[in-house]
Amino acid sequence: MVWVLSGDAPVADVNEYAVLGAMADKADADGCGSWLAKETIANRVHVSDETVKRCWRNMLRRGLIAKGDQALVRHYRADRRPVVYDLLIPYDWFSNVDRVNAERDRLGRAPLTPEDRPPIAPAPAKRGRADKGIARPKPPSRGNSETPREDVSPNTHGGTASRPRGNYKSSTGDLV
Repeated sequence: MVWVLSGDAPVADVNEYAVLGAMADKADADGCGSWLAKETIANRVHVSDETVKRCWRNMLRRGLIAKGDQALVRHYRADRRPVVYDLLIPYDWFSNVDRVNAERDRLGRAPLTPEDRPPIAPAPAKRGRADKGIARPKPPSRGNSETPREDVSPNTHGGTASRPRGNYKSSTGDLV
């Protein structure tokens, strides 16, 4: 989680940041074993299932995540098994790699090495807006959707003025 929240994970946009954060929340200290379903991630971070799938594709291609040990979800029914992903946190990022490797040894995993977890390339540069530098068209002074204003002489006292409308006396005679 700290790798993502600290801003060290080279995410391309806010959607990748949110998806990776949700995955990191359920991963081990070494970034392994995150198996949230795309629907679960989509609900947690308020994006569509397609956005989650697109983020996964892009992060897989850039090396932020990789498919992990699918045996971790063997207890799920075969047609309902989510994909297990590992967050590929670079070896150099861990300040406590000995503690992480001790935990990996306890779980029967190979220790992390610089070869297993190389540095990740920076996120791709964000594309600029296609309309950057182009002036927006000015709206007409008063469009068709606005009620035309009547020519009313301005009040000299600065307050509001109303025309008398019909009978201003109450039918009960009490209110004037």
